[in-house]
Amino acid sequence: MKTYDARGLSCPQPVLITKDALNCEKEDFIVVCGSNNSKENISRFLSKMEAEFSLEEKDDGFYFSIKSFSSKDLAPNEEVNCQIQTDKKTIIFTSDTIGKDEVLGKKLSMGFIKTLPKVSPLPKNIFFVNSAVKLTTSQDDHELIDALKTLINEGVKIYSCGLCLEHYNLSDKLQVGEVGNALDTLQGLLDSKLTITLG
Repeated sequence: MKTYDARGLSCPQPVLITKDALNCEKEDFIVVCGSNNSKENISRFLSKMEAEFSLEEKDDGFYFSIKSFSSKDLAPNEEVNCQIQTDKKTIIFTSDTIGKDEVLGKKLSMGFIKTLPKVSPLPKNIFFVNSAVKLTTSQDDHELIDALKTLINEGVKIYSCGLCLEHYNLSDKLQVGEVGNALDTLQGLLDSKLTITLG
């Protein structure tokens, strides 16, 4: 039985590993996590998905034995559409941190972005303004930039405020998306059915 080891990984990675395995595995499998928070998050996710599982606590972690979703349960001509659709929603990042704690805030903003490609429906636009442009110009976190590129490949438009890039001397450091302006941002916000602000 295949085992996925999620010990030592921070939220939301243990749940994402479980989600991917549940979508892909044709045989029953095991997920191991190390913290109570991860245990609760995985349990809640599996219950929401109506997956069959058992949980065993051992000295070195929590072991989830999970029954796979078998393809034989699908109707003979049923097709599974895995394409992620976008919706008329907008996310605007107003800072490279979320909340007052700078260290935790940076972890949160990066964690949210890296998780975005896993959710559905995706937003139509993501705007980065003020110090948030430091996220789209990061040259150290390749996983962060890869997540943003994945979003673009799925049809999400990503804009970084041109004035903000100039202010932080980052105009030539943009790694992903387009340079935006006030018109792009305001039009995107006005056209959006729902705008979510993070920062």
